[in-house]
Amino acid sequence: MEAVELAQAGRLEPFLDRFEPESRARLAAFWTVSDRYGYLGPDALRHLASLQIEEAREETSPGAINGAEGGEDGAVAVVHVFDGVKSGEILLVRVAGEWKIDLRPREKD
Repeated sequence: MEAVELAQAGRLEPFLDRFEPESRARLAAFWTVSDRYGYLGPDALRHLASLQIEEAREETSPGAINGAEGGEDGAVAVVHVFDGVKSGEILLVRVAGEWKIDLRPREKD
């Protein structure tokens, strides 16, 4: 996953470009404020790269946006990750032909 490689390299702007627009704006604002007030250490971005991908699956419904499937914009994929202690899910959405990380709240089935 390219986002992991960018995080490992500490390249914030290209890393943020891997998020869908609304998520990118929220994360950039959070990062700026957290950094300004000293909440983030110098290796905070690199820590995100420690996540291990366990499984990825593509969803077509109900998570897809407007019923999009496969390579269509709005299609949704779920990536299961593990940080050595806890598991979680990262949602990806297809935007302008590319998979982007989506941090927006998602309705559960």
